[in-house]
Amino acid sequence: MITVVYCTKESKPQHREHIIKTSGIDKTIEVIEIINNGEGLTRPYNRGLQQAKYDIIVYMHNDVIIETDNWGKKILKHFEENPEYGILGLAGTTDIPESGKWWEDRSKMVGIVNHKHEGKKWESKYSMSRGSELNDVVIVDGLFFAIHKDRIKNTFNENFTGFHFYEVDFVFSNYLKGVKVGVMFDVRVTHLSIGMTNEEWEKSRLQFAEIYKENLPQKLVPEFQIPEPQKTTNLKIPIRIIIQSSGDMKLFKAMYEKIVSFQYPNFKINLIAETPMLGEVKLLNLDNIEFFESYYDILSKNLSIVKLEDNFLDKNDELVFFINEKSIILNNIFANFTKIYRQDKNSFGCGFPLTYNENKTIFCSKLELFSNDENKIAINMKDSNTYYNVGYGQMENPIGGLSDCFVTTKNNLEVLNWFSINFDTPLYFNEFSLRLYLRGKISYIDTNSLVVQNSFVGQTNIQQDFQTLLNTISADKKLQNLVKKIK
Repeated sequence: MITVVYCTKESKPQHREHIIKTSGIDKTIEVIEIINNGEGLTRPYNRGLQQAKYDIIVYMHNDVIIETDNWGKKILKHFEENPEYGILGLAGTTDIPESGKWWEDRSKMVGIVNHKHEGKKWESKYSMSRGSELNDVVIVDGLFFAIHKDRIKNTFNENFTGFHFYEVDFVFSNYLKGVKVGVMFDVRVTHLSIGMTNEEWEKSRLQFAEIYKENLPQKLVPEFQIPEPQKTTNLKIPIRIIIQSSGDMKLFKAMYEKIVSFQYPNFKINLIAETPMLGEVKLLNLDNIEFFESYYDILSKNLSIVKLEDNFLDKNDELVFFINEKSIILNNIFANFTKIYRQDKNSFGCGFPLTYNENKTIFCSKLELFSNDENKIAINMKDSNTYYNVGYGQMENPIGGLSDCFVTTKNNLEVLNWFSINFDTPLYFNEFSLRLYLRGKISYIDTNSLVVQNSFVGQTNIQQDFQTLLNTISADKKLQNLVKKIK
């Protein structure tokens, strides 16, 4: 069922026994040990490919400890249930730069591998585990990877005569010919060494970069993984949706139609925009829309005025959503957060969705506070620029997230007297969530609620508002307890 190929300077019968014992298919596994005294890996690996009696071949290093029992059954299942895949590994990347250094942009790396060196063991976690799912990549690392020999197009390129880039060339050449490559998460190993670059590595890198100069850089953009829509039939909690508009009727109409498509049974919309838009909105003859005039670009300052309107919110409102019309809602965030609120009504403070960039990378999953070795407090935008790094589901986080989309309760708004006007970006949502934290309320990050972020202001304003937020935290000892030390 599976052939395992590995090279070694001297025979390692204990490694062979370890492979068979942990595989879960000891009666249908073939192990080919190749004694290799320095000829590189491409020729021995091709010999293993020719000699293998099974269609599925696992190539691994001879200093790998397999941590997963029945790993052979898992690999067989992957290839059986995913016939489009020809190569599967444990770590890889979606992007290869012109340099050929496939690990150059760590944010695009995928997978989890353990390492042990000089008595210390650690987990190299390049992305969140997806359980039994596969994540698409362009190459995988050579310490442990499986191929289906009937699905590959190329064998190992024997012009690579050393121990570097043999797998990068093999996998990438197959990828370019349409072979699908994936990373799996339900097989774990510990590598008893760490990767090191040297003169031979640099020579192989230049060789690879020259061969594929017409194909580099290479970027694989995965599809959005949008969770199944939440049902709204039993959700009767009244919600108010506050939309900040730039005056672009096309954007507003697209957002309104998206909101209506979710068929949430009990909602009203407040539209905040400048006066010229009022006439156009009235011509649309839309239901559940109330118009409020504003003169500022910043929502926090708008609300400092319009919140005083008698009919801005009414006594029946419970949850209040704030959305910039330039954001693109991907799924039913209203049903998602309403369910969280219904389950945790007493502790619910506010909620943030997971936000993506227009290029389909993650904008931010959550904000983390940390102090560096100099004991200075800083803010980390978690998971920025990655494709696969979020798989948390619902998180409880008293700090918050970074988004033009936000939800809280009418009561929270009234108790805290709405938002601070000292911010030029939606970081005032986070200042609000910190004040809620001091009152025993929780901020929720729901990574099943997805929004595309394309309206956030420039980097200068973000940095200024980060500093304003940090000043707030530094002035309160209770908030300082949220800071974690990162070495």
